[in-house]
Amino acid sequence: MSNKKKIILISIIVIILVIASYFIFFRKDKIIILYVEGLDIKLLEEYSEQLPNLKSLSQAKMNSEVPLNNPSTLSSIFSGQYIYQPWFLKETVDYTIQEENNFSKILEQTELFKYSQDQKLSIKSFNKLNWDLEKKIHLTEDFDVNEIIQEAQNDFQILEKDFLNYLVEDQDNLLFIGTNYPALVTQVLEDENQVLEAYQKIDNLIGQMQNLMKKNTKLFIISPFGFVNVDKSIDINNTLVYRGFLKGNYRAKEDYFISDCNLAESFAYSPRAGEIFVNKLGREKFGQVSDDFQAVVEDTAYVLSFIDYEGDSLIDTQLFNTSDYFPENNIGELLISLPAGYSIFWPESENKILHSIIKDTNLKKEHLNIKPSLIPGFVLSNKELISDQIDYLDILKLIIDVK
Repeated sequence: MSNKKKIILISIIVIILVIASYFIFFRKDKIIILYVEGLDIKLLEEYSEQLPNLKSLSQAKMNSEVPLNNPSTLSSIFSGQYIYQPWFLKETVDYTIQEENNFSKILEQTELFKYSQDQKLSIKSFNKLNWDLEKKIHLTEDFDVNEIIQEAQNDFQILEKDFLNYLVEDQDNLLFIGTNYPALVTQVLEDENQVLEAYQKIDNLIGQMQNLMKKNTKLFIISPFGFVNVDKSIDINNTLVYRGFLKGNYRAKEDYFISDCNLAESFAYSPRAGEIFVNKLGREKFGQVSDDFQAVVEDTAYVLSFIDYEGDSLIDTQLFNTSDYFPENNIGELLISLPAGYSIFWPESENKILHSIIKDTNLKKEHLNIKPSLIPGFVLSNKELISDQIDYLDILKLIIDVK
């Protein structure tokens, strides 16, 4: 062999070794996380033949011990611990998404972000979780269904275009995409065929993603909850007034609000949907419960367990004592879990109290404050999952460990 040929051969070998070392030591697996609020596992199974891309992925059903709340669920999943921070508290920042440009703040404070930093993974997020529409649905009795659907569709189209264009560039190792398009559609539409259209758009997005993904990409689709049908709404404050825990005569005027009550003599109230705060001395503005604090918590839970409508118990016999799960002091002492058919009346907009415990609702389906076992979420992946059941606090570990 001539020297020239030897040099060429050696050069080829060196190039091969350099390329191989890059793939072995430097190239990172790409991780894509598609966080989709509102894909119902029951509908996914029912229409699986019309959702071929979703059907092709391995699946694990997600379990939760506590009722779910949208941004709190997102925070908890990617932190690996219970985080409860409703979006409507303007003074909170740590785990609250008020605007799209704040979305990255959640990721930056989670174990997922720390993992990406440790592994030197570049991260990029795409957010179209429109929780302003979610609030509009719950806080506006006469919302326009067509406007809700149109805005949700527009958000998703923008998200799809921006993400797919970016995926072609193949720049970052960890891509996060968030959408609540199926959740918004499901809550306001009765026609399952129209809801199916939203599912098919998600399925189509996944198909396009798979066509563009490199072989070393790990794909995860996370949908944290499903839905149940609802036709009634429950006002917890009305019950607390009736039972004497919230002091005030709510029949004294046509429109009655928490501010009309005598909070200085009240024991408990519900300023946020599904949460009950004991009027604790030193914490609440008009707090007066101190030494008998725990007794008031237990008495409140006991009283609420007797709420019924036409013979149906409305409050799950297990009201979640939040001190067992959440370390923060920004959540009420009791978190309500409802059966199918009922939703919580949201008092946040005006802290209004209804003139009856039960009222009709314009919502078609609901997930907030519903008993978790009725609305299981799920995780899908293009990689094999080690179990078909997973606690939603273990999803982060699953993403990191899947090979």
